[in-house]
Amino acid sequence: MTFSWTILHFENGSGIKLFVSLILLCFFLNLLEISAENLIEKNSAGSNNYPVFLYHEKDYYRSISEILKLKFENENYDRILDLYLLKNYYQLNNHYQLQLTAEKLLKERKSLQHRPYQNEIKRLLSISFLQSGKEDMGKATWDECCLGDGVNLFPMSVNIPDQIDPERARLFSSIIPGSGFLLSGSYSKAVVSFLLNSAFIYGCYQYASKDQPGIAGLLLFFEIGWYVGGRNASYEAAINYNRMLITNYQQQWINSNLKPVF
Repeated sequence: MTFSWTILHFENGSGIKLFVSLILLCFFLNLLEISAENLIEKNSAGSNNYPVFLYHEKDYYRSISEILKLKFENENYDRILDLYLLKNYYQLNNHYQLQLTAEKLLKERKSLQHRPYQNEIKRLLSISFLQSGKEDMGKATWDECCLGDGVNLFPMSVNIPDQIDPERARLFSSIIPGSGFLLSGSYSKAVVSFLLNSAFIYGCYQYASKDQPGIAGLLLFFEIGWYVGGRNASYEAAINYNRMLITNYQQQWINSNLKPVF
């Protein structure tokens, strides 16, 4: 009995020692891994590759900080970092800073000596202008760097095809209530508008024929309000349709033209 208890105690003690040893081993391996990462980061810091690495890791704020630090410390830094600086601002949706920085870079004498570098800055700048609602400035900038590129003409809102004339939609609904909604693909609204207008008109006719002018007048009042509202709603539906069409078209254009830069 005493012998069995001694073996059990020894086995339990060995298991505990093994468990503690494994914990200590994992702890030291973790320390070594952290030290290695810090060493790599320390060696990378200050080099041109480090901000690029941070950008691809989506650490945009640190990437910006490292680029600005390198530009301050070394006047002859790699000019590609300017593009990554603009990319970081773009990813952060900071169009104000992107446009301010890009315009400043384009005024520098060194940028004028590198046409491809200058064109990439203008490409990003024109896209930023487009996304911040400055279409005219975006087109002017795009034409400077990509004029003659017939495949990728700048997508001005007025030039995007398949848009609906809002006044035409309103006219259609004036002639046949609800028909203006058909132009923007709002079929359910078209059916509802037509049926309600028909119901009010039918009610007015029925009560007027029964010499009940009070109820007929009340229904006519509601019909006029619904009719005018339907015309205006058709107009708004066409505007919303155009806005969505323009947004989708321009976003597709942006995505296709960001590929060379990113």
